[in-house]
Amino acid sequence: MVRDALRRELERGAPRQVAAVRLPAAAWLRRRGALERALLEYAAAEAWDEVAGLLIDGQLVSRLLCEGDERFAGPLRRACEPLAGSENRAAPVVRAALRLADGDALGCAQTLSSVP
Repeated sequence: MVRDALRRELERGAPRQVAAVRLPAAAWLRRRGALERALLEYAAAEAWDEVAGLLIDGQLVSRLLCEGDERFAGPLRRACEPLAGSENRAAPVVRAALRLADGDALGCAQTLSSVP
């Protein structure tokens, strides 16, 4: 409860410092193998290159396809949606995964066919 209150206060009062707090936390989580939690921290810090690296290198794209995993699929999708609209190297893969998760197999295939 105290942690959440401190996090809200930091985000409201000092948005530039959010990344300064979240990036080391994400790196720590990544080193300890908590890749999903690290990805969420990187996304909260808008560190899209790190998010892309974890999605691809950490083989977390399959998490975007999980259905019924209420514990994680929702937060991951929300965290990755901004990445899908970017020019990042992982963007086409994220767009394709999100389309497939939405049941759009044709859209997924079309998106993947445009990957260089």
